[in-house]
Amino acid sequence: MEQTVLRVSNLCKRFARRGRADVVAVDDVSFDIAAGECVGLVGGSGSGKSTVARLVTRLIEPTSGRIVLNGKDVTNVRGAERRAMAKDVQMVFQSPVSSFDPRRTLGEGIGESLRNRGVSKADARSRVLELLDQCGLPAECADRYPREVSGGQCQRAAIARALAPDPALLICDEATSALDVTVQAQIVALLRHIQRERGLALLFVCHDLALVQGLCDRVLVMRAGRIVEDGPARTVLLSPTHDYTRQLLAACSASRRSDG
Repeated sequence: MEQTVLRVSNLCKRFARRGRADVVAVDDVSFDIAAGECVGLVGGSGSGKSTVARLVTRLIEPTSGRIVLNGKDVTNVRGAERRAMAKDVQMVFQSPVSSFDPRRTLGEGIGESLRNRGVSKADARSRVLELLDQCGLPAECADRYPREVSGGQCQRAAIARALAPDPALLICDEATSALDVTVQAQIVALLRHIQRERGLALLFVCHDLALVQGLCDRVLVMRAGRIVEDGPARTVLLSPTHDYTRQLLAACSASRRSDG
């Protein structure tokens, strides 16, 4: 039986608003991800999918529910435990350039987690070059600044940075939406290769169902903070049971036709 890397149980997130009712961004969400499994989390704008990603990585605090990572409850970890958790779960963000410090080279950004763990400067540099190569980038990118490379190259560097701590779970939050269609396909192919080669658990947050179909084993569909459909990618995307999933598929098809 495959190891469960992530287990989310009855997760909720409410955002308070002064003088008005709370916004329920995530409402009683539960799902698992096994080692080597790629799960797509899809939904329209405001559905709560990116909030789920930020809750799992503990970038924001849950209102209630449980987050269990590699068998350990990390729902309320703080301080050193929270920093230690970062080794096991990493995120690739939507905007690759803004996710890096503009004052530091890509190599410095990728190697930061290694240096923080006491890896020597020489060994960290060697590992950075290995990661760049694995992500399809030349060694000279290590000495370039985020503004000096293309968006696709910068996102590859962001993936290399996320892989540096050797995480068990990689979360991609709309990691391809800022890229053109050709580069999107290249990044998805890279993620597929890395995920299968390393046996990573991957949570792929995306609004583009065509990309999800080419990458994910299973799909969760979110609407208004809740998961309304969950199943194998082929089943959900080719024979959806929920009207909302059908609407997403129709909108995706129309967008693809207009782009073409």
